[in-house]
Amino acid sequence: GCGTFELRKMIGGLVEKLVGVKEEVVVKVVPTKTPSIEKGTLFFYYANNQWGWFYKSNGDKFEGKYFGEILNGKPHGIGTITYPNGAEPGGGKLELVGEWKEGKTWNITRYESGEITAKWVNGVKE
Repeated sequence: GCGTFELRKMIGGLVEKLVGVKEEVVVKVVPTKTPSIEKGTLFFYYANNQWGWFYKSNGDKFEGKYFGEILNGKPHGIGTITYPNGAEPGGGKLELVGEWKEGKTWNITRYESGEITAKWVNGVKE
C-alpha cells in the first residue's frame, strides 16, 4: 500500500530504456508466526529439581496459582499469583499483583494478609 513496488517497477523501466538492460525484481515473502497472548491459569511450584510454571497443579498446598495473561507458558502481561497458605507453613494469604514479563515479576505489588510488603518496578525489587 505504500507504492514501493510500483516505484521499483517504474525505475526498472527507466533503467531498461537508458541502458537497454531489463532489471528483474524478486520479492520474497517470508511468513512469520507472532506468538499470541492467552488468558488462563498457571501453577508455580518446585519439580524436577527446579522452580517452574505449569499448566497443571501438583496438589501441593503451598504452590502458587497464577491467573492472567500468558505467553509461551509463562506469565506475561497483567495477572495475579496467589499462595493461599503463604510462602511458609502457617503463613497468611500471599498475593503478587500486577505486570509480569516472561515469567518474572516486572511491575508488581506483593500483599501478605492484605498488607503491602514489597514492590517491583521494571523487574527490580524496591
